[in-house]
Amino acid sequence: MSDNLLEDMATLPSLANYTKQDRYHDFRKTFGTIEGQKVLRYILERGGVFNEPPLVSPIDAFMLAAHRGKRQLALEIFACYNNEPREQPTTAKRKKE
Repeated sequence: MSDNLLEDMATLPSLANYTKQDRYHDFRKTFGTIEGQKVLRYILERGGVFNEPPLVSPIDAFMLAAHRGKRQLALEIFACYNNEPREQPTTAKRKKE
């Protein structure tokens, strides 16, 4: 890896053939260590998953939208780690009559 993370990310393979199962296994491998779990916990905390959005008077719609966006992203990351995708059947089964 070079000093420019964005350039390194641009050279990674395309996600065109990246399946849900591949993503699940990669997330499990990444967050399956103690260090990975600390990072996941940090992401969830920074995403506001463990606390309510700050309420101020008058209500700031932009602040609430930003909080919701961070929370949704943190929950998406957690879902990729936590929910193993179901395997899709390769052939359709016909109902016997």
